[in-house]
Amino acid sequence: MNKPFRQPAVLGIVGYSGAGKTTLIESVLPHLVAAGLQIATLKHTHHTIPLDIPGKDSWRHKQAGAAMSMLLTTSQLQIIQDVVPQTGPENLIPAYCADMDLVLIEGFTHMVCAKIEVWRGECAKSLRCADDPELIAIASDTPYDMNGLPVLPLNDSAGIARFILHWLASDDR
Repeated sequence: MNKPFRQPAVLGIVGYSGAGKTTLIESVLPHLVAAGLQIATLKHTHHTIPLDIPGKDSWRHKQAGAAMSMLLTTSQLQIIQDVVPQTGPENLIPAYCADMDLVLIEGFTHMVCAKIEVWRGECAKSLRCADDPELIAIASDTPYDMNGLPVLPLNDSAGIARFILHWLASDDR
């Protein structure tokens, strides 16, 4: 590609629960990484999950009152940090992803960013983001007519990765 990417680009992968958002991200990541991109992913969940191991040093630091505890190994960094309720990706991306080429967001349907919606014919529901002006494509296992919006074959991860790379290089983002 001739044109450098603006850093970091943000692309939402949205759709109903069970549509295949995680599977799509998992399948396109190797193609995007092979193209030389540094990619971060950020997934939304409504559930509270344990992020640290009770009794370990980093957990003990948080229990003692640290607002942030970092655990650094020879190859990984874990950060456990208190956040204000409803902290969104728009606050996290500048702080943690500034050196990434692309941030793939899973969920966060209402975030203002370009989106690809994963939609399955068996779902029998309308698109979740049909009225969202940021929707740039649909990844589907079934043909879908959405006023000329690109419909990408859901099982063609290489083709979806090419679409994303083209989008990254375009002036439209």
